[in-house]
Amino acid sequence: MRYTTTLLIGMAIWCGSLRAEPLSVARIFAAPDLSGPQLRSPEFSPDGRYLTYLQGKPQDKDRLDLWGIDTRTGEATLLVDSSAFAGDDAPLSPEEEARRERQRTASLRGIVEYSFSSDGSRLLVPLGGDLYLYDMKRRTVRRLTDTDAPETDARFSPQGRYVSFVREQNLHVIDLTSGEERALTRDGGGLVQYG
Repeated sequence: MRYTTTLLIGMAIWCGSLRAEPLSVARIFAAPDLSGPQLRSPEFSPDGRYLTYLQGKPQDKDRLDLWGIDTRTGEATLLVDSSAFAGDDAPLSPEEEARRERQRTASLRGIVEYSFSSDGSRLLVPLGGDLYLYDMKRRTVRRLTDTDAPETDARFSPQGRYVSFVREQNLHVIDLTSGEERALTRDGGGLVQYG
């Protein structure tokens, strides 16, 4: 009982010596979050081995990177650093701005979405208007597109051999084995949009 009382008195003195700074509106919305880092878009890999998620940088909570936790070891690893592949944010296309408004991600930068291939071996990451492929086994990132026009609505084919996407209102596909890209439609424009 005596030890407990001494401990409580010591904690009260220590807590009393802490000084709280006034909480301003600017601090409430600044990085880092008051409640700690928040993860977004958590998703288990199809085989259940990884839990992936998006998380803001410590110095910029609105610039998201792709992280993964190995469910067997509990180890968290940065998979794709958004600033390493898309430095300064380029202006978004009107289509991408509208999509982000609908998804309520307009204030975010970096990686705002990603998807697994059906076998869970790869991740498709749209970033900075281009597409990137992350290989879960090799832990490497491969750039799939490098154009001035943004690619949107990217999807893996059911077997994961192809990635389809929309560019300039036309549907395109990339063969992930050969790297060959081809347009499936060519007459998109004006009121005609494929995807």
